[in-house]
Amino acid sequence: YFRYEEEMQVIPADGPYCIYGNHIVVDNGGNGNGLPDFDETISLDFTLKNVGLSTGESVTVTISTVDPYVVFHDDTELFGTIPSSGSITIDEAFTFYINDAIPDQHKLYFTCTATDGNETWESLFMLTVNAPDLHINTLTIDDSEFGNGNGMMDPGEQVDMTINYTNTGHATAYNVDVSLEARSGFVEILNP
Repeated sequence: YFRYEEEMQVIPADGPYCIYGNHIVVDNGGNGNGLPDFDETISLDFTLKNVGLSTGESVTVTISTVDPYVVFHDDTELFGTIPSSGSITIDEAFTFYINDAIPDQHKLYFTCTATDGNETWESLFMLTVNAPDLHINTLTIDDSEFGNGNGMMDPGEQVDMTINYTNTGHATAYNVDVSLEARSGFVEILNP
């Protein structure tokens, strides 16, 4: 047998205890697919539940993250009174922007901090973000017009280069701009 140890949080047997319940992503300003995507400002329909034995009064919730890909527009919401074993859902309770440079399937970890002014309860939730992930699929050299036609870049030749990209990410890449840069003083790019 292998011993396993874990710390567990024990909820007190009295008073309210308000924690994260669930969320729904609202991305009406983005592509409207109901998923958190790169370069989107999204809102969360947010449910807070009271697992304690008493009613939570004047409960305020703040969500936070240390993730550099998130910029908050609205991170605090008043949920008010939440009965014992009950829950409250507020539509578009929180709003934030997801940076366009976020990697595909990046996980955003949020802390949900609820308070009634006397007690504070923390819980966690996560979002997985979709983004494009572009890779060169094939690269073809055409040196038939100004070269020897062997399909390779040789000294003194002018070639046409065709690059085929593949998006292996979980989001569509829109308005993709590609530029080619020579990292050698021996190559000149005529149409970067």
